[in-house]
Amino acid sequence: MPDAGTVPDVKWRFACHQTAVSRVLTQRALSVQSREVYRLATVEGLSNNAAAKRLGMSAAAVRMVRSRVERMVAAIEESLFR
Repeated sequence: MPDAGTVPDVKWRFACHQTAVSRVLTQRALSVQSREVYRLATVEGLSNNAAAKRLGMSAAAVRMVRSRVERMVAAIEESLFR
């Protein structure tokens, strides 16, 4: 693994993050609605309230889904960083 803080390290970590996101978003266990919540709130940068309004959900539900998906991404990233 490259030294922490170097440009190659940042690029490598970003690539690992992208890989983890891709894996999570293509898992069958993740519902279409969960994928859409993550896309709107994380990729497009909508607030939880805006994503909730667009999807007809509560902001609390969006936060819960987003948190669950982010934990899944983090678990995959951790396995890639080892």
